[in-house]
Amino acid sequence: MVWLSRSFFYGKVLDGHVMKISLIIPFYDEYENVAYVLDEVRSVVADAGLDCEIIAVDDGSRDGTKEALERYAQRMGFLKVLSFPENRGKDAALFAGLACAQGEVIVMMDGDGQNDFHDAVEMLPELKHVDAVFGSREERHDPPGKLIVSSIAFFFRRLVLGDDVRDTGCGLKVMKRHTLQSLPPMRGIHRFIPVVFKLAGHSYKVMPVHHRLRAHGRSKFSIMRLYFVSTIIDLIFIWWYKANYIRMNIGEAGHERG
Repeated sequence: MVWLSRSFFYGKVLDGHVMKISLIIPFYDEYENVAYVLDEVRSVVADAGLDCEIIAVDDGSRDGTKEALERYAQRMGFLKVLSFPENRGKDAALFAGLACAQGEVIVMMDGDGQNDFHDAVEMLPELKHVDAVFGSREERHDPPGKLIVSSIAFFFRRLVLGDDVRDTGCGLKVMKRHTLQSLPPMRGIHRFIPVVFKLAGHSYKVMPVHHRLRAHGRSKFSIMRLYFVSTIIDLIFIWWYKANYIRMNIGEAGHERG
């Protein structure tokens, strides 16, 4: 695989119908945003000439999101729809998408319409230099409570884990496929991907991305849902994971066979 070739990212299909980019989008009760998100993605894919498959994962929605995705898939050949019978969380949805992704490049984005897929196109060429690129929302359009919780979470991630990425909650992430073997399939891992990648020796870069107001629907965040309890548990686990991580920097020596 020649990562330095720009045509890798913008070229047509090579060697048959092998997908080069897999875009994974979790949806949870986002019926009104399905067409909004997928229409934009389809337009960008066509304009940029991307060789891309789209994997939409319905995370147990109850508002008709699954049916909307299935109808859309009938007229969008490169869209694959997965669904859970009940809500299992963002990370379960992402891992379900990763399990069937065919691309050598993985792109993740949210299904609420606040991410801009044009930003992903700008992030892709950076993979010539690093293993992953993480979006950082410079002007966030979120409720004040969510912004406060995010700031507190970053403070503790930096204090406990040495995490230097402020906005790990940004859904827009781009990475090379081989990095995925470093991700443990656990709840909340999307907030700790930079920490896990750094442990594994994967390089990454942070890029500013757009964050839009919601066009439809409402945020699933509620300060009354006590997110901080599960976040603290996840933080403790990742601290333990980091403290016990085995770094596989192996030197090899031996005799040539005669």
